Amino acid sequence: MNETYYDVVIVGGGPGGLAAAQGAKEAGASSVLVLEREDQVGGILHQCIHDGFGLIRYRETLTGPEYAHRAQGEALSQKRRQAAETLKARIEEELRQLDMPKVRFEVAFSPKPGKLGLDETGMDEVSFLMSANVGETLKPIAKVASGGELSRIMLALKNVLAENDSIQTLIFDEVDTGVSGRAAAKVAEKMSRLSRTCQVLCVTHLAQIAAMADSHYSVHKEERGGRTYTQVEDLDRQGRKEELARLTGGSHLSQTILEGAEELLQEAEDYKAEMTAR
Repeated sequence: MNETYYDVVIVGGGPGGLAAAQGAKEAGASSVLVLEREDQVGGILHQCIHDGFGLIRYRETLTGPEYAHRAQGEALSQKRRQAAETLKARIEEELRQLDMPKVRFEVAFSPKPGKLGLDETGMDEVSFLMSANVGETLKPIAKVASGGELSRIMLALKNVLAENDSIQTLIFDEVDTGVSGRAAAKVAEKMSRLSRTCQVLCVTHLAQIAAMADSHYSVHKEERGGRTYTQVEDLDRQGRKEELARLTGGSHLSQTILEGAEELLQEAEDYKAEMTAR
């Protein structure tokens, strides 16, 4: 008995079924069978076997709308995978500038469960994987990244995605962990750029990052009457210079340290003025 093989069986006749069949062929299906009703599948199989016309085999049975949705999902998935390559390259470059030179970043795709394998978001389950050190395997970010690494990864993601994101406030806690020198200046510059599209709150102990702030608050604890209180002080420019000096040189504020703090503030102001003028 000769076999007739159909790549796709579409249930639902009329214009919708014909359009879906045409879409299936354009998507690469070499043979398509269109049926009016789902219960015809068994009837046609029975008829073909007994009349000697050949056995119809099929991979899946979809209605016209279901196939159209699947085709849309596959097109979206393809675009996502293309965008993932660009995102990977940009995130890795951002993280190298944030003192994570050995990091590997990947976007992993897995299929959604169910008959159609898709929902309103498409047909992909997407997760971000990373390896921060040489020799480590790629794992979900939440399982392998430290607090400081997570902050820097978020900063890198936000810098890349800022143009299309609607989040209005970001909070970074200890984004400077393990960062110093030139890398700290890069972190500060990236946070300043990001603050042009959303509000950025940062807890930091690095003078380079604090100097780049538009508003600077000093937070400290004190005891009064057997209770501990947290004090938050909005610093003016002189207060900022003194606080930056304390971050740099401790409690002894020498003239040299104060001059260094003034230089940090002036460099930050010049950078922001140049960025605004662009």
